[in-house]
Amino acid sequence: MSEQNDLDALRARLSQLPEEAPPPSVWLALQATHAQLHPRRRPQRLRYVAAAAAAVLMLLAPLLWVRQPALNPPPIPDDRAAQLRSLDRELQLLYLDGASDAELAPLWRQREDLLRQPAATPSAQQTIRI
Repeated sequence: MSEQNDLDALRARLSQLPEEAPPPSVWLALQATHAQLHPRRRPQRLRYVAAAAAAVLMLLAPLLWVRQPALNPPPIPDDRAAQLRSLDRELQLLYLDGASDAELAPLWRQREDLLRQPAATPSAQQTIRI
């Protein structure tokens, strides 16, 4: 308890003393020493870098959301679509059975030939109803 009383007495005595400002030369030395001990960080540089990064992201954001349009293959007539499904089924079964490349090659050629055939265009005499 005596320490607490001594501390209170010291506080009371210090509070009665007048405050004095150091002379300007001492004040400048104190500021210089403080600046050396606690170097000021450069927040401006960080702000510029953050602003530049944000600007780049804002410019690139639309590019990230833009999707390439899906390549829609031309429509395949129903009879050719049925033939393609049949060939695909045969190819899948042969793959599952472990067929060789020589056995698969003719089926792949048939499939490519079916896909290369031009789509039938309506004749000039045919009436199109909308």
